[in-house]
Amino acid sequence: MVGIVKGLAGWFSRRDNRFGLLTLSIIVWILSAPVIPYLPLAQVIFAVMGAVIPLAAIVAISENRRHARIGLILGLPAVFGAVWNVIEAELAFEWVTLLFPPIFYLFTVWVVGSRVFKARDVKADTLWGAACVYLLIGVTWWFFYLALEDLMPGSFAGGAAASGAIEDKFDLLYFSFVTLTTLGYGDMLPLTRPVQTLAILEAATGVLYMGIVIAKLVGAYASQAVHGGAAPDEDDGDEDEFWTDS
Repeated sequence: MVGIVKGLAGWFSRRDNRFGLLTLSIIVWILSAPVIPYLPLAQVIFAVMGAVIPLAAIVAISENRRHARIGLILGLPAVFGAVWNVIEAELAFEWVTLLFPPIFYLFTVWVVGSRVFKARDVKADTLWGAACVYLLIGVTWWFFYLALEDLMPGSFAGGAAASGAIEDKFDLLYFSFVTLTTLGYGDMLPLTRPVQTLAILEAATGVLYMGIVIAKLVGAYASQAVHGGAAPDEDDGDEDEFWTDS
């Protein structure tokens, strides 16, 4: 067991596995969300799991000094909001939990997506990055839906509550990924114009992203095969250490 833990720690600490840590954190969080309410200390586990993703995202974008600083400014309030949201019955800082996470995740999508699309060759972390961008899009839209449901209760029909305000946040996470993947089960429906508009944008984003990223990765892999090996990634001009000034 100790050997497995050390092996995982060594794998995650490598520079080219940062996107893998973020991707696996999101997957574990999604898979555990329906189970955690039935576990002892569910509130504490929710707080920890909610804080892990923004922390992993900060690590993922910390290769660039400017990105790291912006990530800390936006990400630490997201960590605070995730913890506060589950330990406080009456949410005194609701704007923190609804405003900072989607802004931070959109910034993370931009940073990681830029690294993926600048890559000249296909490596493991390139694939991890492409996957985590897709998952982060779903998580980001989840926060948008949470905010609209909070501002306009009754914006959705279906889920755990057949009518009225959505009480189970997992329902909106489910709706977000069903929309992103264009599954369209029809068991949850957007009722208001703002939510319908967001759903249109999310579905279009999911389809366009998959098409563009597949074309990019196939092209990069073909170029890599033609040249007989990996080519160096494009430099974004600021790949220095975390806190080193240029």
